[in-house]
Amino acid sequence: MMRIILFIPIVILLSCGGQNSQKYEKKVLEERKEKNKLFSSADGPLEEKDRDNFVSLNYFPVDTFFRIKAEYIPIDTAKPFEMPTSTDRTPMYIRKAFAKFEVEGMRHRLTIFENLDNPQDSLYFIPFSDLTSAVSTYGGGRYLDVKPPKADQNSVLLDFNKAYNPYCAYNYNYSCPIPPPENSLDFSVRAGEKNYK
Repeated sequence: MMRIILFIPIVILLSCGGQNSQKYEKKVLEERKEKNKLFSSADGPLEEKDRDNFVSLNYFPVDTFFRIKAEYIPIDTAKPFEMPTSTDRTPMYIRKAFAKFEVEGMRHRLTIFENLDNPQDSLYFIPFSDLTSAVSTYGGGRYLDVKPPKADQNSVLLDFNKAYNPYCAYNYNYSCPIPPPENSLDFSVRAGEKNYK
């Protein structure tokens, strides 16, 4: 009887964890469907000739392994700078913080930026590249949006399942920030958006 009593809570915990994972995956897939609708419309970045044949963007399967809690380390001495882009445009950004995290025992760090030209943007910005860049993902790197931590928090969520391509990956008429060398990850982020074609 004791073995049964001990076993039941474990089953319940595993079941709840599985349900949360399923809810999360469903939410991400719904967001991807909505993005496909945008890309199918004239409001999306695709040129008309590409939009006519568009079916869906390409993604890695949703994987909670790449949903990572990172330490948030503010950069108090940073100064505004002009972010290089794929064109002559140089928007103003500032290095807001470092995000430190581990993947399979290895430590990594990404710089988090704030767009000073768009004060209405409530999210921070991480342009990055990794070992999938120019292989299974866009060669110009990908982007990740990050929700700023609250005043009493010292961590941020890096959800690479929501990593996305810059619009330059679909249309060369766009001007896109170039991921800096400091945000080059030395492992494969097999999550988020893949090559468009």
